[in-house]
Amino acid sequence: GIRTETHQCLPHETVQSQMTASHNRNINNPKNHSHMKAFIATVFFFCLSAVLQARDMKQLFVQMPTELLPELSADNKLDCIDFLASGMKATVQNKFGENSSLLVINDKYALMKVSSAMQCEMRLLTDGSDSLICIVKTYYTPGAESTVEFYDTKWHKQPSSAYLTMPSLKDFETSPLCNTQAPKPGTVLIQARLSDSEDAITFTLDCWDSNPDLRNQLEQCLKKELPYRWQKNRFEPSSTQ
Repeated sequence: GIRTETHQCLPHETVQSQMTASHNRNINNPKNHSHMKAFIATVFFFCLSAVLQARDMKQLFVQMPTELLPELSADNKLDCIDFLASGMKATVQNKFGENSSLLVINDKYALMKVSSAMQCEMRLLTDGSDSLICIVKTYYTPGAESTVEFYDTKWHKQPSSAYLTMPSLKDFETSPLCNTQAPKPGTVLIQARLSDSEDAITFTLDCWDSNPDLRNQLEQCLKKELPYRWQKNRFEPSSTQ
């Protein structure tokens, strides 16, 4: 004959009470509590790390150590940011009694005219999974000459040679056959400027020799500028130059 089996169906209330009891046992299990706390702590840690690392140029500018820009206090920097955001001229009196003006600041770039003899540019770059700050300071004494330095976002100085090979006067020559009189030492200076919109830096020559003939010769035999672009975590000469 045909074998039949009888399955006893449990009432809905019984099934629900068993599921509730199982859920309560899981909640009350100390091991589950421990795992949940560890999970929440891990998520919180990663969220906090992301917030701390996601600093833009305004935060970095304010946090810039005093020894790197001794002319400006943190309050000076904050005032400049507020003035600029309000559409006002962002000029303050610095610690040495001179006027300092914040000309541009966005998420990745800042330009500060610190005094009549110096300006400071900053750009936030990507170095692999980290961020890197490039600082260009240009001094006018009387020609324009720049220094280029690199820092991590905690303001620890990094070796510049790892990110840039500074050009020399020879790199500006259009031809090795240029017959120019050698300029006096210190009269041909290299100036750098960062881009406010892309990860790039451009080098130019500033010749302030008093001999006009020498200046004309240099202009004919030397490139006007050397553009560099940020690629593979370094500034490299642009292929378009």
